[in-house]
Amino acid sequence: MQWNARSILLSALAVGVLGCVQSESNGPHPVIFELSAELATLTASQQALAAELAAAEEALGRLEAEKATRTELDELASMRRPWTVSIPLESAHLEGAGALYSPMVGVVFREVGFSRLHVGFTLPDDYVEGTDIELRVTWTKDRFLTSPCNFGLISNGAASARPGQRKIFLEDRFRGDAEPWNSQAIFPAPSDHEEVQALVVDIPGRAVIGTALKAGDHLIYRFFRAPAEPEDTCTGANATMVFLGMSAHPRLDGSGR
Repeated sequence: MQWNARSILLSALAVGVLGCVQSESNGPHPVIFELSAELATLTASQQALAAELAAAEEALGRLEAEKATRTELDELASMRRPWTVSIPLESAHLEGAGALYSPMVGVVFREVGFSRLHVGFTLPDDYVEGTDIELRVTWTKDRFLTSPCNFGLISNGAASARPGQRKIFLEDRFRGDAEPWNSQAIFPAPSDHEEVQALVVDIPGRAVIGTALKAGDHLIYRFFRAPAEPEDTCTGANATMVFLGMSAHPRLDGSGR
């Protein structure tokens, strides 16, 4: 470690005085002892400071390593135990003459008339900013629908609300459909009404303008049945699609497709 200016000055004075004293006498002068003692004290102080600095740097290194380890563990824990938000269908808003909720059955989309479902939920505290989201919906058919047919659904909009800013619109789509905004998908009716099917809606973690979703954001989403579309071939009084449950999860592959 470098000496400070006082140490250098004392060293120079000690050498100068030593030369003068030794040239005038044969024995050490008391000044030499005093300067030597002070120089030794300063040297010891510098060594102590160097030891304290080394100890502090070592402690800082341990703290940084511990912080990095905690971050890695948090990320691993997040991957192992991803969040889940349950979306109760009994609290969903139903629009159109063809949509209704039946206890112990679920939300029903009939073939007669327009049927649209609106849901909302809040992103949890452990949501990682900008993570893509998937909505999982379980469904089946009416027990009296016996003919093979297809149901047609249209993903009809997703948005996020956050205090202090404008609504954030998101490019929702059914899993497997490359086109956002009114993404359409066909779902073959199961062979039996007790056979539960699943459909997935992908919602990106960022808006078209680049704004990322954050924990605490309120998300709203809706989809509807399009019985008038030629792809929807389930017709008649029993041509009913029954939705049993819905939940939101992080899409860990991050593809948004």
